[in-house]
Amino acid sequence: MNKLLKNILLTFILVGVSNVLIACRPTEEMNKNVKITPSELFQGDTVLLEPHLKMSASAVNLDYTGDKENFNLQYEIWEEGVLTTDEGIFLVSITEDASEQEISFSIMESPSPKVSEEALEMTVAIHSAEGYHSSKKMIEAYSKDFAQAQQRLQNELYANDDEEIVIWGLTAGEQLSSGNELIEETVKAAKWGLLIKLSFE
Repeated sequence: MNKLLKNILLTFILVGVSNVLIACRPTEEMNKNVKITPSELFQGDTVLLEPHLKMSASAVNLDYTGDKENFNLQYEIWEEGVLTTDEGIFLVSITEDASEQEISFSIMESPSPKVSEEALEMTVAIHSAEGYHSSKKMIEAYSKDFAQAQQRLQNELYANDDEEIVIWGLTAGEQLSSGNELIEETVKAAKWGLLIKLSFE
């Protein structure tokens, strides 16, 4: 078999394997209308600044192809497995130009001297081609003796718009774990934990 024929045969094999892989793509991806992709507010060397700003911050990209008119963001606070707070952040209308959005969130000590040390400032912002929405809330703080760790998405997440989707978490306590996909379970098991959830209506 000459070299040209070998190359042609190899090309056919590679194309065939590629088509099989596409055909076998998990239906989890193909039949879902919500895609969440991890993103970051701090990039490159600026990541080193984050702990010095007394801030925990992250972001995700939202790609939505469904027909719901709004999406809702809410947060929960858990203390040793008990839900102590469950409140809405805001409701956002979805338009054709805003089906792709970035959602960013941060938790920090309040810069205002009038605010109690027992509270933290939470900021959530949504950026799209149409502009942005943002909301600030004061939430109950965890003990200053605790260390804290962010619970970020590690990989793309596919879901349907009839699901409640966890997109970020923060935990605090004497012993912490991070870097796994079980965000909700990790937060609920912590001494103190915060969840941000996304839903559609």
